[in-house]
Amino acid sequence: MAYCAPEERYHIAESQRTPVNISNWTYANRTDPALKDFQLNLQNHALGRLSERFSEDLRTAASQQELQNFTFEDRSRLIVYRDQLYPHQMLRLNYTTYDLRRSQDIQPPEMAQRVQSTHFSMLGSFHINVRLSDSAMVNFERMDILFVRWFCVDHSKPGGFKAKRLHRVEFVPCDDDTEPAFGFIDPSHVVRASHILPAFASGRTADLLPPSLARDIAGISNDADKWHTDFCYHYINFFVDRDIFMRYYGGGIGHRGNTSTRPSQVALDDDELGSEWEDVDNDLAQAQAEEELVPEITEAGGVHAALLKEIESRQQDDEFAAVHDEDEMFSGEDEDWDADDPARDDLVGTGDFDQYDLEGIALL
Repeated sequence: MAYCAPEERYHIAESQRTPVNISNWTYANRTDPALKDFQLNLQNHALGRLSERFSEDLRTAASQQELQNFTFEDRSRLIVYRDQLYPHQMLRLNYTTYDLRRSQDIQPPEMAQRVQSTHFSMLGSFHINVRLSDSAMVNFERMDILFVRWFCVDHSKPGGFKAKRLHRVEFVPCDDDTEPAFGFIDPSHVVRASHILPAFASGRTADLLPPSLARDIAGISNDADKWHTDFCYHYINFFVDRDIFMRYYGGGIGHRGNTSTRPSQVALDDDELGSEWEDVDNDLAQAQAEEELVPEITEAGGVHAALLKEIESRQQDDEFAAVHDEDEMFSGEDEDWDADDPARDDLVGTGDFDQYDLEGIALL
């Protein structure tokens, strides 16, 4: 895994060569709805993460206010070094696959990702250097942050394994008062990248978000009408690979501690397995019952161990048979072999029964 040790949860570059002044940048883009209350929400996010370790009173405020409404006095304790953020172009995310292997996703901006059962589109990654006044923090501490645009599940259409349909999601409208359209995420909370498919048949819309830097497709599409629009819906492709499938279905194959008697946990929407999956469970139960009926399998500890034992036994039998045949071939006690038989010269050769004749037989 290039640029990132496998044991690390994620990797973002350490460079600070392109600093951005937060106040100046947000003021220059003050009409952009994606940056509405950007600085305020960033402070709340940073306070929420720091309060878990350094401040008991902030931790209480965070638990009561869900990290959204810290007071002015709380935010005044947060010091952002030079009021600057440092943007980065790439996020490398390590994760463990369903078969206990380490793998890596490389995330440029505008990539869809998943936080537990929530999905978002990553608009950018950056870090800030922060510390709390009147706390145990003496030096500034680096904090990596993802700026994201949230998806919400479209409940008007069925989705999931029970419905035999892909889950359909849409961007949260920027004027929604019940849930935010944009936000910040700790990179260590990201599970891995998701495969999001645009619902081309549903078309595009400009109602979700006015012109914004969060929708930067001017260099991608030559159609100017699409520059300020979004796809109305997207589908979550949970069949893109085996690991993604097991994460959405639950009970990943090969997970440590996973046994055949452990029920599968269906992700996102299904509380119970639908009837279309009953044949899978029935086949598994029947296979387990058949294993118990065969004493050799039970004694060996499973089908795989029994097969290995059978192969080893057959190899030993074959080796014994080969040695036994060779002994019979060259033994004088063989009833079919008569040393005085005149046909002996035809079989062995005209000379004495010596090393050369034996080599000739072996080469024939």
